[in-house]
Amino acid sequence: MTASKNQVRHLVYLFFFSLGAILTPVLFHQLQLPGKVFIPLFAVILIGAPFFSLLEILSLALVGPLINHIFFGMPVTAPLPILQMLIFELAVLALLLNLALKKLRLPVILRFLL
Repeated sequence: MTASKNQVRHLVYLFFFSLGAILTPVLFHQLQLPGKVFIPLFAVILIGAPFFSLLEILSLALVGPLINHIFFGMPVTAPLPILQMLIFELAVLALLLNLALKKLRLPVILRFLL
């Protein structure tokens, strides 16, 4: 494959993960699954962290909750600043996962455990 095909494939994967960050919480709430227990945004970040750069996964951690809040009203901002806390938690998770998976060069078995 040429570099341009790899770049296109990477952008398509990033698009689908972005779509997952937007639609997974909506799906959880429509099916009345416990979204407060299984926060679906964390799953998208956890699954996507090995495949994307730090900037991409941080932008996904920032944009996912913001778009969900703007279009669907989830997460709510009152009584506590839940949206800001969620964005902060996702950014820290993305940073730590990127550090653990790409900078520390952990063995493959430990990557699966993370």
